[in-house]
Amino acid sequence: DNKWKSLKEQRNDPSAYLDLDLGESKTTADATDSEASVEVRNIPPYDPAADTSEKAYLFDEIIPKNIRPHLLDIVGHFESGEFGLKGYGSFVSNRVNKLQELQGEDQERLAWILSYITHLLSLLARNSSMSKQKRKEKDQTIRGPMIPQAVHRKLLLMFTEPGSSSLSTEKHELLVNYILVLTLFADDFRSEPTDICVDLKMNRQMLKPYYDQLGCKSVSTGAFKPFFMTLPAPLKFPQQVTRRRRRK
Repeated sequence: DNKWKSLKEQRNDPSAYLDLDLGESKTTADATDSEASVEVRNIPPYDPAADTSEKAYLFDEIIPKNIRPHLLDIVGHFESGEFGLKGYGSFVSNRVNKLQELQGEDQERLAWILSYITHLLSLLARNSSMSKQKRKEKDQTIRGPMIPQAVHRKLLLMFTEPGSSSLSTEKHELLVNYILVLTLFADDFRSEPTDICVDLKMNRQMLKPYYDQLGCKSVSTGAFKPFFMTLPAPLKFPQQVTRRRRRK
């Protein structure tokens, strides 16, 4: 808890971010200067022209290269048998065995994804909108690996406002969308949402609007069987309904 407080204090220290590479956004490629057609979406960086699920959301911007070395502890926890003592969530716990099946770059990539999901969930839990006293009480029960300092700085810049330790409604939505996109990467874009529902403390109906705005589709293998969330490409987002004035 003391370490967490000291990291939060750095949120208001501009010098702490001088060496932090935030990368360049490629979200809406070939953007033009015509203001009327520009639509800002509260989702992770994406490529609307991508023709595969793998390329639809920009992995290198979602998990920047400069923080990846700090996202490999999960491999050591798994190999040493300490994983069960670290307080990982349901989604990550039910997929960590995949690390044993992979090697080299593939293993590292999955480790980055699972670790980042863990840290995003931790940030979400610690910054829920509640009174300071209730947040203090809840902090005592939050479990999970410590967020590395470089990763924590990145998350604070992305999801909190200067001088604030809580998430706005908009940032909360963005954070959930980041988590859901990463679950799709972890499950090769065919993800069964039961585990992440548990971690987010949200049911499937509550998550449906998030999946919709990410361009996801649900598929099922038959009646009374679980459904999966997929990511068709190119991305198709729900159309926003606009009202037209009637001519007098």
